[in-house]
Amino acid sequence: DRRAERAEAELVCSYLAPDDRVFYVGQGDNGEGWFSAVFDFYPILVDYSGTVTTDPDTGETKMIGGGGELGLPELQPAEGVKNTYYHGFTAQELDDIVRGNGCTVLYIQTLDDIFVQSYANLFTDKLAAAQSGETLLYRVTDAGFAPMPMEVSAQ
Repeated sequence: DRRAERAEAELVCSYLAPDDRVFYVGQGDNGEGWFSAVFDFYPILVDYSGTVTTDPDTGETKMIGGGGELGLPELQPAEGVKNTYYHGFTAQELDDIVRGNGCTVLYIQTLDDIFVQSYANLFTDKLAAAQSGETLLYRVTDAGFAPMPMEVSAQ
């Protein structure tokens, strides 16, 4: 599995510029996939799909992210890994996180129905290229997240 992950990372990196910052989407990940990607993509930075929040009442700072399941708050599964590592963001919040963290590309490592239902409208093609296996990468643009043409190897 690690060889396949490293090969995919090498393929993806061949389409990236040295100054790209990658937002990692690995639906159902418990954080291990993102952690491996950080090393596999180096020196390209891989964002950990999160944000830092501060509770206005207590001043406590909390990190939300580190791989996991991304989706609308109301779509959180009742149990399982996807529930345990769920990060409920509205589409606007996810867009703000991606852009606010300086990400220039989204890497769609693993896609699921929750992500598609939650965020398809952020993507210029409504995630059609990722769903059909045509790309793993989307460029952050003013018009939305646009599919990047690439040769995707059979997995």
